[in-house]
Amino acid sequence: MPQTIKIQEIWLYLHFPLLAIDAQFKESKKQLSQCPQAVITQGQKTQYIYCCNDAAKQLGIQAQMSFSTAITLCPELHTKIRNDKEERLYFEQLTLIAYNFSPELIIHQNIGLSIELSNCKKLYGSYSKLLKQLKEQLKEKCSQVFTGVGHNSLAARLSIKHEFHTQIPKNKELIRQLHSIKLDQLTLKHSQKNSLKHLGIITVGDFLTLPSTSICRRFDNKILSKISLLTAQNDLQERYIAPKKFKDILENPDGFYSKEDLYKPMKILLARLQKHLRTHQVNCKKIYWQFSPMQGQPKSMVIKLSHPCHGSDIFFTLSRLQLERINLPNSIERIVLSSKEFIINTNENLDFFLTKKYIKKVHFLDQVTAKLGADTIYQPCFQAEYLPEKANLAADICSPKTSSDRHLPLQPLWLTNTPLRLQNLDNQPYWNKPLTLLRGPERLSDNWWQGEQQRDYYMAHDSQGSRYWLYWEKQSKEWHLHGIFA
Repeated sequence: MPQTIKIQEIWLYLHFPLLAIDAQFKESKKQLSQCPQAVITQGQKTQYIYCCNDAAKQLGIQAQMSFSTAITLCPELHTKIRNDKEERLYFEQLTLIAYNFSPELIIHQNIGLSIELSNCKKLYGSYSKLLKQLKEQLKEKCSQVFTGVGHNSLAARLSIKHEFHTQIPKNKELIRQLHSIKLDQLTLKHSQKNSLKHLGIITVGDFLTLPSTSICRRFDNKILSKISLLTAQNDLQERYIAPKKFKDILENPDGFYSKEDLYKPMKILLARLQKHLRTHQVNCKKIYWQFSPMQGQPKSMVIKLSHPCHGSDIFFTLSRLQLERINLPNSIERIVLSSKEFIINTNENLDFFLTKKYIKKVHFLDQVTAKLGADTIYQPCFQAEYLPEKANLAADICSPKTSSDRHLPLQPLWLTNTPLRLQNLDNQPYWNKPLTLLRGPERLSDNWWQGEQQRDYYMAHDSQGSRYWLYWEKQSKEWHLHGIFA
């Protein structure tokens, strides 16, 4: 029996040193990237610098410095108060970018994340191509990204460099890098670190050169477990599970002043949604837009589809058509796109060829609905009722399809609003002219607990060939017209 060869894992650690800056200054990242920026937070007695960019550091500003000192050194310093919620939301967006490259993901206290690359190397052709694409996407949202590489997430995190890797080191280099990691980087007690230092054991390599019998005798299990985690070939830590929702934001402090100006950022957000759906192999039937002005209340827009899909071009067409019917404020500063109603792909709706041009009937109906409104197009459907006027419904095309398992008689598609009482002359129904019965009866009854209604339905025609659907009501002994066939 052939054995499966286990591929050695390669982990890349991503650290975002300016996450607080990026989250707070995201709307003015390009305009103020060369200006001194800082995020401040409140201490016990005074405000101090939590994080600052390189332009601020060049002027002598450092983390933990008091806010008053920083302003003295740089009066033109751009500052914002730290916002934990904004940082978490921004980190979630970065996590989803990484998740699009590899589903093997580990989160480190919302300050960094590790992704396993060996399983997706073949998809991108090489590690260098994968790293290049990952860097390009992260740089759109991050001022700085530092990386580390190792055979497990801990080794990668402790091997971090102040740069973004463009190549994955060879195995020998990764082992040398592992051995050079200093033990004081591990989460050990202060007494344990001093003990190791006193013995001259400074790096992981120093520790591993000791005889195994001496290691077990001299050191406790906590130190041994830490070293074991660091040298393990495969990482067993809990993996990240992507949320069952999508939300992304684009902001422009200068504002969007026309609906045409909104098209480009809307396409960018929809492209991200499409990638999210393809990564998770799901479709969706509903998306939510929110357009927020600099001042005033935001405007919302819901796009419903009659059939689930994941194509950004379809979503954009429907969004553009519906946007024409909405009055927006003069200037839009913030655009939010979200979706939380996903449907797992099946063989019949999975489309790998997004460049293929096709038009389906359901998409045409969606476009008409988006252009004219949801209350302009209806579809006939049935519910579990015996009387036709209760069973027949008119619902919008995006509503879930309802059906009844009972046998339905032959009947016209559209019924009269209420059954029309007919004349009965010599046991023959009249409606302007005598009607001749063609087929029937088919009995329908309902509401027996409230006084049973029994109807015998017939198909009839007149002298000109027009066909009608009528019934004889047993209780009242009267004929009624209920529908006309086309």
